[in-house]
Amino acid sequence: MEPSEIKAAFKKRQFNQIIVAVIVIPIVIVLFIFEKNPDMIILGLNNDQIGMGGIGIVGAAVIYSFINWRCPNCNKYLGKQISPKNCSRCGASLK
Repeated sequence: MEPSEIKAAFKKRQFNQIIVAVIVIPIVIVLFIFEKNPDMIILGLNNDQIGMGGIGIVGAAVIYSFINWRCPNCNKYLGKQISPKNCSRCGASLK
């Protein structure tokens, strides 16, 4: 894979990670609010229904992140870094 292709693919994967975070963070906040106020009902859904749905979405986001957050060159997991400059496994330049 060409260096420019690696950088473009990484940029797309990084953007996807940001989108996942923008979706998941409010869901986690809502889950904490429901934990503190168990009698709340939103859109006819009770605490248990909101909790199960939220946990399902967060779980799906974690699985997606594990699949998405990989080096475009060697396909190894990039770890917990938010913005790595290079792949720690193959050394490919990501930025």
